[in-house]
Amino acid sequence: MDLNIRSLFGGNNEELSEDEINAEVLLKADHRKVEALFKEYEEGSKQRQSIKEQVIKELTIHAQVEEEIIYPALDKINHEGAGEAKEEHHVVKVLLVELESMPAGSDETKAKMKVLGEIVKHHVKEEEHELFPEMNRSDVDMDALGQKLKARKEELLRQYKPRKQPAKKTTANKGKVVPARKAAATKKTASAAKTNKPKTRSRKVVARKRAS
Repeated sequence: MDLNIRSLFGGNNEELSEDEINAEVLLKADHRKVEALFKEYEEGSKQRQSIKEQVIKELTIHAQVEEEIIYPALDKINHEGAGEAKEEHHVVKVLLVELESMPAGSDETKAKMKVLGEIVKHHVKEEEHELFPEMNRSDVDMDALGQKLKARKEELLRQYKPRKQPAKKTTANKGKVVPARKAAATKKTASAAKTNKPKTRSRKVVARKRAS
C-alpha cells in the first residue's frame, strides 16, 4: 500500500507535495488533522463514535512514529524539552486506552476527550514553537527524517487494529467464565434444587425405630 502524502498526513493539506517534504511539514499536517477531528467532535457531530475512533488511531500512530524517529534525534541534540514531550505522550496513551471502551456520547467521554484535546494542544504548541525550530537549527537532516516518517506511517497503518473491547461483565463458575446473568440464574437454580431436595432420615434413627 503506497499511500500518497495527502492521504497519510492531513488529507486536505494543499501544501504537501511528494517532491518537497520533511519531518516538520509531515508532523504539522498530522497536527492540523487531529485538531480538526477534535473540533468536529466538540461541535456535536452525529459521527462521534467514528471521530473518537479516528482520533485514537491518528494519535496512536503519530505518537509511535515520533517516539521511534523524532525523539531519538532530539536526544542526540540534547534538547531539554524532549523529556517533557515523552511524558506527555505517556499521558496521551493512557487516555487513549481508557477512551477505547467508553461510549462516544457519554458525559464522561466528552470530558475525557476535552482533557485529551487540551493536552494535545499544549504538546503541539511546544513541538511547533520549540522542538522543531531547534531541530532545524541543528545538523538534523529533516528531509531524511521525513522519508522515514512516511515509510513508517505507511507500515503502521497497514498493521493497525483497534484493541478488542473488553467482554461484558462476567462471573467465574467452576473454573469457567460465564456471563453474569447466566451465572446468577445458575446459582438461583442450584439454590432452589438444594431447598427442594427431599430430606432423608439418618441410618441411626431408622435403626432405633426398628429395634423398638
